[in-house]
Amino acid sequence: MAKSHLKLPADFSSELKAKNKQSFAQNQKLSAKGFTLIELIVVMLIMSIVLSLVGPLTLRMLDRAQAQSELISFKNSISKVSYIAFASATEHSFELNKDQLIVYKANRELQQTKFDYLSFAPQTITFNSRGYPYPETMVIELPNKSEEVNLFKLVEGVDARIEE
Repeated sequence: MAKSHLKLPADFSSELKAKNKQSFAQNQKLSAKGFTLIELIVVMLIMSIVLSLVGPLTLRMLDRAQAQSELISFKNSISKVSYIAFASATEHSFELNKDQLIVYKANRELQQTKFDYLSFAPQTITFNSRGYPYPETMVIELPNKSEEVNLFKLVEGVDARIEE
């Protein structure tokens, strides 16, 4: 058997080494552009810690804003029924029980509203034909506090909160 010898050019090995160095340099550049797994895990950990601190505060603020919105809606309902009682010269009433508001005109139910964040002691508020409420004050229970409201001042358009 005869051995076959390939004759390679003299500068072949130096060319091969140069190509290998070039290829290695390109691979280094490509890997330098990305992030390591450890770096990604650290960033995810930091983000989860921040979210665990901020998340509950955000939810509480959202609940507080929704409760405030319901309170404003309730106060607007009082003003509206007072105006309707005055304009029609007929007696109207509110029946409040836990989280429910029912509006009556001459013992006939006009409207029923259920609240998610407000609650009330069982009571009836009557608006006479001049639109004035009796009793003049009531307590509204919010999730973290209770607020006493002067209905007479609310109907008159002044600040209805009672200072303690």
